Amino acid sequence: MVPFTGPPLTSESKIMKIKGLSVHNSGQRTSELMANFCGQYLNLTIATYDLNDWKQLLRKWKQKEAYGNLKAVITCTLQPNFVLDFDVFAAEFDLQEWDGGRRPKNYRLDTTISHIQSEEFDCSKWFDMQQEGGGKWASIIIIKLQLNSSKYMDCSKWMDIQQDGGGKWASIMLSQTIIQFIFP
Repeated sequence: MVPFTGPPLTSESKIMKIKGLSVHNSGQRTSELMANFCGQYLNLTIATYDLNDWKQLLRKWKQKEAYGNLKAVITCTLQPNFVLDFDVFAAEFDLQEWDGGRRPKNYRLDTTISHIQSEEFDCSKWFDMQQEGGGKWASIIIIKLQLNSSKYMDCSKWMDIQQDGGGKWASIMLSQTIIQFIFP
């Protein structure tokens, strides 16, 4: 794995105009990537960001200042201290519960990113937000994955640990927060 290095990124950087961009271990460059992306699909794993990065992206989209081509942003952070007060966040962006009259229940994500397979999402538990002036609708979900708290658990990446003296085995993993923002 090669570290993601180089000069600061701007919206004019060639990499920011790629239709589908996926950066594994985006780390400290996550804020730059989120702030300057001009393509359609952005996937950032092992991302290091704070809530303000997401607020900036959502605010600019909602006010139609940027992200006009955007179809999906998916981030995954392993930051154990990532804190989100969902009620405050929902009020700030006027998030609304899904309504079948506003948009379909299912959304098929077909990215141009080779290692991300097409996937159909049931968005009935997601929250919707609308651009100002009666513009486009988008959907957002925030998933906090921890031990025994999500049906999406894949234990194959967990680490096993055994008690001293040949005792019991246990499996552990880092918690992660996944935020998905799509435009059905």
